[in-house]
This record gives sequence, structure tokens and C-alpha cells, in this order.
Amino acid sequence: MLSGAQTSSWIVVIYGLPAIPSVVLAYRYRQPLLLTGNVFAIIFFASLGDQFSFAELSGASLLAGAIVLVAAAFGLTRHLAAWIPAPIVQGLIAGAIMPFVAGIFSALSTTDERGVAVAPRVPAMVGAAFLAYLLSRRFLGARLPPIFPAA
Repeated sequence: MLSGAQTSSWIVVIYGLPAIPSVVLAYRYRQPLLLTGNVFAIIFFASLGDQFSFAELSGASLLAGAIVLVAAAFGLTRHLAAWIPAPIVQGLIAGAIMPFVAGIFSALSTTDERGVAVAPRVPAMVGAAFLAYLLSRRFLGARLPPIFPAA
């Protein structure tokens, strides 16, 4: 478990520091170009918090950032992007986030007046979200992203 100071430092590093180049880019190009921490990295680190110390996770983050910086500086990202097919990358991202999306519905359990857990109406909620998605695709097309009606 992180202390208050450690949590504050992570928030500053992930959201505060990227705000500085974001303001410069927005001013320079006259459009919002925002940089933030990687959501997948945050989820991954949260899942490892009980297995590694704060110092180990910080060191791993710095090393990963240095590797990405060196790869970008030498133009290796273009070669990697050409070598790895896009469907594999998309599947990797979907696989990383789907347990959390599916967990939203299972986390909706409620308790009755005695404090006993009551099973949520997960099939009804999932079905309603899926139906809203399908109907929005049918009647709204590409005018509105279908995630909005599904949510």
C-alpha cells in the first residue's frame, strides 16, 4: 500500500508533469494536444502493487520510459510498427482492458437490509448495454460513437 506522499508523487508524475509539454504543444499548434500517463500502465501497476515495492515499480517505469525514448530517438518504432500486425496490437489492448470492463458488471452487487449480498441483475444490464449499442449503430450510424448509448 502506498503512503500519501507516494500516491501524490505518482499523481504528479503521471498527470502533472505531462501537462507542461501539453501546454507548450497546445500553444505552439493552437489545438489541444494533451499528454497523460498510460492508462494501461496504471492498471498494470495497480495489479502489481502487492507483489513489488514502490521503488521497484518506479525503477521499472523509468527503465521502460528510457527504452521507449531510445527506440523513438533511433527510429526503431517505425520498424516495429511495420513488423507487428495491427490486429495483434489491438488484440493485446483488448485483452488488457476486457477483464476490467467485464468486472464492472460483476462489481455491481448490492446488499439487502440485513447486509446479505444480493446477486445483481448482470444479464439484464449487459443485455441492455448491448441492445443500446446495436440500436445506436442501426439508427445513428457513425454520427455518435455507440459507446455513449451503451454506457
